[in-house]
Parts: sequence; C-alpha cells; structure tokens
Amino acid sequence: MSIDTKGMAFPKPTEVPSRQKFDSKAYHKKYSAEYYKKHKNDTPKVITCPKCGHDAEKYRSGLCRICYFEKMREKTRQKWKKVICAECGEEFQQNRADHKHCPKCRSIDRRWGKLRRKPQTATCPACEQTFQKQNPREVYCSQKCYDAARARRRYPLPFKRAERVSKGNCENCGKEIIRPTRRCRNKSKAPRFCSTQCHYAFARGEKNPSFREGRYRETGHGAWRKKANEIRARDKHQCVACGENVKEKNKRSPSVDHIIPYRLMIKWKMDADADCNLASLCNDCHGKKVGPESKLFHGDVIGFGLGLRKIGYPDGMIVAAFKNAGLSLTWMT
Repeated sequence: MSIDTKGMAFPKPTEVPSRQKFDSKAYHKKYSAEYYKKHKNDTPKVITCPKCGHDAEKYRSGLCRICYFEKMREKTRQKWKKVICAECGEEFQQNRADHKHCPKCRSIDRRWGKLRRKPQTATCPACEQTFQKQNPREVYCSQKCYDAARARRRYPLPFKRAERVSKGNCENCGKEIIRPTRRCRNKSKAPRFCSTQCHYAFARGEKNPSFREGRYRETGHGAWRKKANEIRARDKHQCVACGENVKEKNKRSPSVDHIIPYRLMIKWKMDADADCNLASLCNDCHGKKVGPESKLFHGDVIGFGLGLRKIGYPDGMIVAAFKNAGLSLTWMT
C-alpha cells in the first residue's frame, strides 16, 4: 500500500524551541511515522486510467504509475532530433541542442582536443622536417629520430650554435669532445668520456683511485685470519669507535679494519698488517670510514685525520697509525 505524502501537514520548524539544534532527519522521521499511524487503515484511491483503461491506483496527473512514466518518456523523445554529424557525416539522435557531432567524434575530441578537426604541423628537432602531429605531445617525426636525439643527449655531437657548447678532453683516451654548456655548469654532471668503451676502460685501469695494482693480499688466508683474531681479542670484541660489543649484540665477530688503507701501505712499501694499523669496528662505523678514505686517496691528509676523529677513533690509535705510515701530524696540534 502506498501513501500519498504530498498533502501531509507537518508542523512548522518555528515550533521547535530556538535553543535546541534543529535536526531535520529526526523531525521528518517523527512526523512521517505519526502520519502513517493515522492513515495506515485508509484504502488507496482507485481510478480507471484514461489512457490504458485499467483500474489502478492513482499516481500523478490523473494517470496510473505505468502510463505516467510512459508519458514522460515520450516528452523527452520529442525533444530529440536526428541530425547529421558535422565531422563524419553519419546520422545520430541529438539529445542536446548544442551537439553537432556524434558520440564517437565527441569522445575523440575529448582526448585530443580540437586536433582531429584542425591538424597541427610541427618541425622535428632531429631531422628538421615538417610533419603532421597525430598526438599533441609528439615532438619527433619517427622513432628513429627520437633514438638519435636520445643518443646525442648522452654523448653530445657538435651543435650548430658555438656559444651553446664547450670543448673538453676524454679522461681515458684524450680525444676532444664537444658538450652542451648547460651540462658543464655543474662539473659533476659534465660528460667526461667520449664513449662507453672509454668509460669502462677508465674504471678498470690504473687511473681509477680504487685500483689495487692488479694483485691480491700478499699474506696467506690463514695468516690473515690468525692476525684478525688477535686484534679482536686485543680489543675485547668491541668497536673502538662507538664502544659497542659486537659479539654480544649481533652474535658475530667485529670487522678488522686497516686504519691507513691496505692498498696505500703496499704502494708505499710499508707494513700494512702492523698492530698499530689495525682496529676492530662494527659494520656501521666501518661503512662511515669510506668517506674519509676517499679524501686520503686524493691527498687530503688533514681531512682524513679529522674524519677518523669524527667517527670516534681514539687519538692515540690515530697517532700510532700515522707515525707508522710516515704521515704528518701537524693538524692535531
């Protein structure tokens, strides 16, 4: 049974006390329930529908529910017109007066804007030929031009404008290379090699600061293991920098580090495995030592010593290692 709530007489909101917050949901729920209790036994009004001729409950406009919605659908259909699409020429049903294109053409226009109806031309920066864009984001005319431009950005070729480029030499073979000025403002990002082959050859050759002169540790594996265990026992399995007991915390032995790097001591023909040059370190402190070591490879002895002190190496251990290697200690005074 349906109830017509169109003529329901609800109390006005002004009857609610002004100090209380007005809750519209609770208000309508309360009075809708009261109206339903009052009229729940009422029988619905049955009429003979003038359109279909059946006896049914009155809905709106003096019609039954089914005929009313059919009438509304017919009204909407009368507004629609069949027109020809201005783009593809196909006939479609117009549901809005401002639609001049069919749904298919409108979906293309939404994706690419007005590009489909007004083709745009552009100049390819690689081959300098004009082409018609299929996509508003297109820059190059083909995949071949895109690959050539990408390779040129990595290893630049000579440009037309001389003021935009700077000259340099390959660090491996010494060949002259031309590179964009914008990439040379920051020296760390400027191209250093003429090709990938020179880059790999430089990384594996003697010019690399990490080069170990092509040989392994001269002491045998068993001899180094014995020496490392002696140093761990001397330091009581504790990190000399932070004082952490590595064996108790991580249940493993600490690393044994050469204070002055092994490859430099071998290069200077000195004893790298001397007790004063060895120390026990945890993994964290051992990783922090990479930065100061790179300064020593570039000749910065003061920066290396201050870096060791910052990590937490005792001053006595630093002095002993520097004296063993014959390095200056003037920075400590």
